[in-house]
Amino acid sequence: FGAGNRVFAITLEGTMAPGFPAYLEHKSLLPYSYPRIIEFDNEPMIILEEENQGFFAVDIEADIRFEYSYFWNKTESFNNFFWDEYSNRFFFVYSDASNTLYSSYLEGVYEDPVIWNGYRNDGYSLYTNSIDYQPDPDQKITAFAYPNPAKNGEVRIKVSNAQNNIDLKIFDIAGNIVFQTIQTKENNDDQDILWDTRKIASGLYFGIVKSNGSVKKIPIAIER
Repeated sequence: FGAGNRVFAITLEGTMAPGFPAYLEHKSLLPYSYPRIIEFDNEPMIILEEENQGFFAVDIEADIRFEYSYFWNKTESFNNFFWDEYSNRFFFVYSDASNTLYSSYLEGVYEDPVIWNGYRNDGYSLYTNSIDYQPDPDQKITAFAYPNPAKNGEVRIKVSNAQNNIDLKIFDIAGNIVFQTIQTKENNDDQDILWDTRKIASGLYFGIVKSNGSVKKIPIAIER
């Protein structure tokens, strides 16, 4: 278990395991969180949730293993590790501070590496599995802006059915580009793109969304 910036391990005899407690420099573990025990390359790792950034991995020798740690712009949303026996993949599903859902995985994992997934109380019976989603290549790209009109300094453009990277350009009514970005296609069908409008004048704007030859035009209104 973890507390503050230290990780503890107790033997079956009730004594502290050799090398513990482990010290996490400049880090603080999330209060009331619970560890996960996952085997990587035949080594069991203690995976502990850090307060702001992600997960730290500590091995049974009390050494921090950064190669098995996970860091991202974490939120308090649910995240989960699970193994899919049909695809032999080990998944990690999580979301970031922009509420984008991600799924990453390791291939060629032929046995369940999860020794303990940290479930307790009402989480012990949680069932998870993977869905092999294949987007329809003939389905056209769709996009819309929200909130619209925007009054609070930001607009999100939700793009669906993109088959490749997403090219977004936003123009004012005079045809000048006021915002542009290229977003990498993620492993999910829907993606949000954030446009910071705090310095954008009130008015009507038009967004052009392109992906793999498919184009969608969307109106966007800014109000102050």
